[in-house]
Amino acid sequence: MILSFLDGDALMEQASRRDYPKWWSLCLLRLAGLKTLNAAFIPAVADYPTLVQAVRAFAHAIGQDAVLVRSDGGVESTSYRRGGLTYPVAEAVVAADEFLREGRAVILLEPTNRFSNRLSINATLDVSGAWAAEGLGCGFDTSDLQRGFVAPQWIWSASASSFEQKASGGRSILRRELSDVPHDVRVHARLDSLVDLFHGQGRVMTQSQIVEMLVTTGNTCLFTEDPPPSSRIVRQVFDAAWSISRYLRGSEFPFTIAYAILADGRDIFWDLTIGSLKWTSASRGSRTESATTSD
Repeated sequence: MILSFLDGDALMEQASRRDYPKWWSLCLLRLAGLKTLNAAFIPAVADYPTLVQAVRAFAHAIGQDAVLVRSDGGVESTSYRRGGLTYPVAEAVVAADEFLREGRAVILLEPTNRFSNRLSINATLDVSGAWAAEGLGCGFDTSDLQRGFVAPQWIWSASASSFEQKASGGRSILRRELSDVPHDVRVHARLDSLVDLFHGQGRVMTQSQIVEMLVTTGNTCLFTEDPPPSSRIVRQVFDAAWSISRYLRGSEFPFTIAYAILADGRDIFWDLTIGSLKWTSASRGSRTESATTSD
């Protein structure tokens, strides 16, 4: 099942299911008119010939010789093996088959370079309409925030009244905090995150080996601290949370939407997570600024 092949009715049908949250969220994001990578869903019960055919068909559909492999296991534990790496087609089959053997569905996506994302933002909206977001600059990814590996570089928030103001066509006030956590501390935490990622793929790598890999492949932006993104970009995520909220039931709040500007400059939404993900900065030194933005 390929995401771009689904019409409005098919998207609505897929967005009404909750058994595979990552796939559900991709369909919901598309249904809401938000930009996502093209994707394909392979159910956990697929046999090996079906898997091979699906990977080849998706690669052909997107005109690529590599695909990104994720997995979807329904209600997750904290111990499942991480995906999110891009592989040539033959290696993608092997990686996907390992997930199927673990009883997990597979999601294929267009290939990306997760080592040089330009910007990553996770934004959470609660049932009252209060909004909070965390961001990291080049070289990080949204999973660093979702799993609590890395302290955010920037934190934004907006009160419930900001959504009321937006609904009436008024101005919205976003509050921004700039983290005082040193950049080298974030880099060290990111490298620890990558050690964990590669370990889950059966590759034992030290931080120094990962640094060498990043330098050799030209993915060095991690080591340079970025300025804050523009208010226009933050507003885009703010607006996306607003758009998605209209599709959800009260019991599905709070939710978190993951946004990124990829290495090639494309901006996309990764997925939507339902749950009680907390955005706290109590243990992270910060200084606060206020920024007013308007449509």
